[in-house]
Amino acid sequence: AIILKEHIGFDVRLDDVAGGVGAIQRVAKIYEDVTVGAEAQSFHGAGKAFGYANLEVWTESAREVYTKHVVRTRDALDMGQVGYVAQAGWYLPEAFAAQPFSLPPEFYRAFDTRVPANEPLLSALLNESSITCSDACVVPAGECPVSTGREVLWCPSATAGRIPALLAYTPDADRGYSQEMATQHGFAFGIRFAGDAFPDLATRAMEQGQAVVVHAWRPSSYLARLAGLGLEPVRVVLPSANCGVHLQDGTGNWSCDEPRQLPAKMASLEADEDPIFSDFVSQFTVPEASITSMLGGLVDGRPAEAPSLQEEWQAACMWVRENENDGLVWAGWVGQRGVPYFADTLTAGYPFLVVLVAVVGAAVGIVLWEVGWLDTTMNPWSVKRMTGGERRWRTEVEMMIGEATGGKRHSQASIDEDQNAVIQPWDRHVEYYRGLRQRGLERQPRFWEQVEMRFKDLMTRTEVPADNAVGEPDCIRFAHHTWPCSQHSTTVRVPVVRTGAGRGRVVVQAVVESCGYGEGKAGDDFEVGDRQVVLAEGKEVALLEVPLSGGSKEWRNNFYFQVRLTAVSEGTAVLSTPSTTLLVVLTEDRYPAKLGLERRGGHGITLMRHYLWESYLRRGRNFIRTFFAMLYKPVHSGFVSILVQKFLVDHAAKQAADPDEPNVTWYYWEVILLVAVQFLSTMLERWADVVQTRSRGRTGGVRQDHRIKVFRKYVRLEQAEHWEVDSSVWLYNAVFEANLLAVDAYWQIFVFCQNLFALFLSVALVMVLAFWSSGVNNQVGSGVWWALAGLFIVSPLGVLMVLSRRRLTWSLVIRRMELEESWTGVLAWVTANGRRLFGLTERERVAIEERFVKQSKIFVKAHWNARDIQNDNQWFSQWAHTVTYCLMLLFGTFALIEYRRFGIGAMEVGTLYALWKIYTNVGKYMGNLVGVSVKMQGAVVSVRRLSALLNMKDQRSMRAQVKHWADVSQDQASMEKWWSAAGQEQDVVLQAGTTFVRPHHCKAGAQFAELMITKELRIPLGRVVLMSAHHEGILMSALGLVAQVIQPVGEDGSVRVPQGVRCLMPPVVATGSALMAETVGEELALTGVNSQFCEALAQAVGLDPNLGNNVLSIGQSQVLHIVKALLIDPDVLCLMRPMTLVPYELAPSMTKLLRVWQGCGGAPGLASMLGVPSPQDPQVFRSTRRTLVMGNVVQQLFECSALDCSITLEEYLLQD
Repeated sequence: AIILKEHIGFDVRLDDVAGGVGAIQRVAKIYEDVTVGAEAQSFHGAGKAFGYANLEVWTESAREVYTKHVVRTRDALDMGQVGYVAQAGWYLPEAFAAQPFSLPPEFYRAFDTRVPANEPLLSALLNESSITCSDACVVPAGECPVSTGREVLWCPSATAGRIPALLAYTPDADRGYSQEMATQHGFAFGIRFAGDAFPDLATRAMEQGQAVVVHAWRPSSYLARLAGLGLEPVRVVLPSANCGVHLQDGTGNWSCDEPRQLPAKMASLEADEDPIFSDFVSQFTVPEASITSMLGGLVDGRPAEAPSLQEEWQAACMWVRENENDGLVWAGWVGQRGVPYFADTLTAGYPFLVVLVAVVGAAVGIVLWEVGWLDTTMNPWSVKRMTGGERRWRTEVEMMIGEATGGKRHSQASIDEDQNAVIQPWDRHVEYYRGLRQRGLERQPRFWEQVEMRFKDLMTRTEVPADNAVGEPDCIRFAHHTWPCSQHSTTVRVPVVRTGAGRGRVVVQAVVESCGYGEGKAGDDFEVGDRQVVLAEGKEVALLEVPLSGGSKEWRNNFYFQVRLTAVSEGTAVLSTPSTTLLVVLTEDRYPAKLGLERRGGHGITLMRHYLWESYLRRGRNFIRTFFAMLYKPVHSGFVSILVQKFLVDHAAKQAADPDEPNVTWYYWEVILLVAVQFLSTMLERWADVVQTRSRGRTGGVRQDHRIKVFRKYVRLEQAEHWEVDSSVWLYNAVFEANLLAVDAYWQIFVFCQNLFALFLSVALVMVLAFWSSGVNNQVGSGVWWALAGLFIVSPLGVLMVLSRRRLTWSLVIRRMELEESWTGVLAWVTANGRRLFGLTERERVAIEERFVKQSKIFVKAHWNARDIQNDNQWFSQWAHTVTYCLMLLFGTFALIEYRRFGIGAMEVGTLYALWKIYTNVGKYMGNLVGVSVKMQGAVVSVRRLSALLNMKDQRSMRAQVKHWADVSQDQASMEKWWSAAGQEQDVVLQAGTTFVRPHHCKAGAQFAELMITKELRIPLGRVVLMSAHHEGILMSALGLVAQVIQPVGEDGSVRVPQGVRCLMPPVVATGSALMAETVGEELALTGVNSQFCEALAQAVGLDPNLGNNVLSIGQSQVLHIVKALLIDPDVLCLMRPMTLVPYELAPSMTKLLRVWQGCGGAPGLASMLGVPSPQDPQVFRSTRRTLVMGNVVQQLFECSALDCSITLEEYLLQD
């Protein structure tokens, strides 16, 4: 029955129910008190009907149950007989049945007394072993037929009047006398063996040919086994007119034979709904010969084994397939299915070939899509291109430390180190032990001889040498090295001035170009190209106009470009320094997206909107590509997939199963088409995933952009501006908050739009299903419309509840951020100063550790609070969705029952499944939207903090000059008036009242102390100035004011520097060399000086240009620090205790080198002494006058001359 059911395309599941009665109950789908299997009992225990079969084959032994369920209650349908006779009963060998008997042998039947129903028989046998019953034989003694063929009627002797006795089978040996009674009557008696032992024992008895009677309880299978062994059994037929009864006293007419069993087909009532199925089952027959041949192969060659259910299943399946063209069996069924070959389960090898074709086709499509079109990492060439052929799976830290590799170091550096670990020649060791002075003298002896000679000359001078500019013709230059201007300026007017004796007309050529650093972009921010400026006869100043472009729509910090004088095309004049001026365009807009000042004081919602708008402006096409790629994912999962399932169930499958449909082939092709649509949609989803992954720019486009903005802002702050915000805040913002903004702000706009679009699709899909259901039975799909109403109710609730708690969320998030900054600052300090920790005592180390642990514990508590508020906020939407989803489950199921049972409404199975899927998706989408709201609330704080840092007023000294220079350069007359006054200044002057005060909130930890100049302090140019003070912080501030590193506070005094003079003050201690360049030579090349000069000067002081910066000692770093300052060659060089860290044997030589640099023309003079090309452009004139200002120099190292100027700061300071 199972094979037939599956063969025509139906699914059958059967539980273990014994007997024909159980089969009827199963088909009738009801429960009665019968012996059932474990699964049926579990169904019954749960209060359910245990039967769920649609087709059963049963015997006539359950006639009374058949009459009840088929005739009276009509729970099942009679589909006719199978076609063969299942003659269960008693069998003996043919040889025994054919032999003559003087008297007919008495026949004894055995019953298993372990069955409770047979207990009365045992009681009867205990009373009397031979029982008389006069009416037991209905066949007269003289008419008992002779045994012929395979069936024999056994009748007792008419004279004896005896009928067959009963033998009881009991496991108790004291009560069982079966074998004894059988032996008394001359033949062995075969009992009904139970379990797996029956086929073996019964078959062996048949093979022995003895008078053994065997009960065949599965006649078809057992007789087929005997036929396979060549044995011909004979069926024993007892009187069967009246089965009778058996009584406790031993009387009764109970010697009836088991009736002939005619297997019948019985189907459940659902068969009426499928006329194809019921027609086929009613016509299907299996003749006697067919069933014998079908089961005969099971025992061929293995008589001692019982065929398993699986073997019988396979035999039946093979027989069905081999006989499907037999008209007797199939009764005209062949050819009526109309199933295409790719869906025909009867096809040989199905579904292997179909699956193979589908898998191969899908694999080819996936490979072409991934490798050929998308070029993903599934392409081996792409992987090779990414890795460059190197697939190192261990980090450099692992390989350097060696613990993860078994203690072996495998980095390339360690390999090179091992190869170079051979003993070098002795002279290399001598070189290694030499100091910088010895190395310098050996490499550049001529240079140091000239230094000594010129030093002696400088020490004997009594007058300051005249400037080489005196007597020159017109010298054309810019007024300043840098020129600040406002971002909103349309044109920048840069003054070009002339000095010298000439006053004729001069035409100068200039070029506007990128300076190679900063954010200025040619074409977008300024117009590159050649310019021309004319100095009229008798005029000392002319304005060079440089137009500015509109610039980018997104916010940027200050940017730079330069204007360079290239040649004098008319007139008698030479170019002079500064011939290049750096134009600093100071931004005045607010971050983000040039936000106006009037909108900066809000809570941050508008700020977030402008932040996202700037992200769009920055990403451009990539933003649009990511946006649309993100929108396709809900189209695939929430629209295409659901509709494909809906059409598969409620259209293709439903129409194909409709018996009134004349041609169902198209619907099979519709299934193929829908599956192809699903696969193609997945390919598009993969394309969208690749596009959004490559275009979203969360790292390169957002994280690093934020970090670059913060970095550029920080490194270009003036010295005093660094004190306003602690460095740990900048570090935290660049590392942590940049990542948070990328994930919780920028990326969330895509997640928000994606889930909002998905909600729209869900609502649209519910409306589609509602109209679909409205078309079913021409009824309104009210069961779907209320589901749509539920979506509109639940959607806004979660978001509104989250927004109502935004101030609480901000408060807790701010607390977490500020506490996280605290331990970040400690960690940053420790890691940055790790090589200096050797000087700390154990108590100091413990104190730092305790501070870090304490701050971490406080932070963790704050983090828990912020985490909980953000997590709890998401559950507002979750609870609202859970309630509506449960209502959907409840009333949707009710609607389905109404429609399926009574035809009320229009709720189909596919529609209900689709609604469940949609509501599940809605819950996910709403959870994502609420998650976006929660994350953006935390991100608002980060946006406000980032905006505060980026909008911090920087380069204030330049900003203070913008208004002044704008007024000065507004016309020719104003510029000439300014130049007539400013162009005459010859010294650096700190006016009386010049004051420096640190910010009130950052009083500690700075190198510069507060001071106030009470009388004018003048620094003469072209000389060595020795400045001293007891308070080194005040001395640092004075040097910083001279070098314009810090700016005076207030309006009472100012610092006047001659126009065009460039000042430089290096840090007291050299830092950061290894970050700027890897070797000494590379770092010196950053000065912009030719490599020959750099290498020669480095060798002169004992430095190897190829030496790595990371191995320099602190003294070597300080020497390199001073050499860089000499190569930069400023007009005024301010140094604070420059020789403090210089190696003691080199310090006297370095002091002489500094004095020679000052007195012999700066870097060009040193280049001539080294015999290398001068760093000075020969087409540009520069004064040889240099000024060296040093603070608190060691008198033993620095020999003073008559021209040196000594300044004691205490004479100029405000004192109590």
